[in-house]
This record gives sequence, C-alpha cells and structure tokens, in this order.
Amino acid sequence: MDDAIPSISTAGVGSRFVSQAELEDAKAKRDEQWKAAYARLGQEPPPQPTDDAYDGRSLAEKLAANRAAKQEEWEERNKLGEAVLPSSPNTGLSVVANSRPMDRKPIPCTGRR
Repeated sequence: MDDAIPSISTAGVGSRFVSQAELEDAKAKRDEQWKAAYARLGQEPPPQPTDDAYDGRSLAEKLAANRAAKQEEWEERNKLGEAVLPSSPNTGLSVVANSRPMDRKPIPCTGRR
C-alpha cells in the first residue's frame, strides 16, 4: 500500500501534506532529469521559465485590478478616438452626410425578397 493514492490511503490527514523541503527536493530531482535528458540528446537545454512571484491578493482583488486596467485602456482608446473625430456639427462627418445629392428618390420596395 506504499504507492496508494494519498486521498484514498488509510494514513492520517497529516501524511497527505507536503513540506517545502520535499517540494524543493522534487523540483531539484526534476531539474536533474530534465538536464540529463537533454544531455543524452546532445543538446543544450533551453532556459527554464521562472516561477511567478507569489501574489497574496484574493481572486476578487486580482479581478478588480484587471477590470480597472481594462477600463482605463478602453477610456484611453476612446479618448483618442474622440480627439480624431470632429466635435462640431458643421464639420467632419456631418459634412459628408449632408453632401449627398438630395434630388434622388428612394427606390420603392416591391415586397418580394
């Protein structure tokens, strides 16, 4: 029963927890195996990705920060768009809309599709 799954084993709850030292040992062993595998292939192992720093914020705080950042980005994008578009009704897009010839008659709808 040595290879039993921890959640099904008959041992106490405390035996299912892993210490930081055990985690570091497992990581070191995995790194050695990784480097040995590349050595067998005769290749230089690529640089390992760095672990993300621990962020002690709750999920709600992280989501609120992401939402605020996206809102600021959206406002900045729209502010740039408003700066490009003319604000006066006598210039810009209204001039283009009013420049169409008004003597055209609309095409009557026949009701067929």
